Amino acid sequence: MPLLENLDILLLDCLRYTPHYSHINLEQSLAYAGHINAKATYLIHMTHDLEYGALSAVLPNNVFVGYDGVKLKSV
Repeated sequence: MPLLENLDILLLDCLRYTPHYSHINLEQSLAYAGHINAKATYLIHMTHDLEYGALSAVLPNNVFVGYDGVKLKSV
């Protein structure tokens, strides 16, 4: 984990709202994002349960919803 701290860009698994046995969920993703403290974090590998607009509205300023074709940018 120390090697990940203060990255420019972090791509982070975020499967769904509820826990899963082999992926991290939104709550866990945001906890990891806060600990790692990348300049920009993009949540990826999501199910259809996570709607882009609704999720984007509740994320911290440096956390973004990934999608096909997104152009990554550091903030």
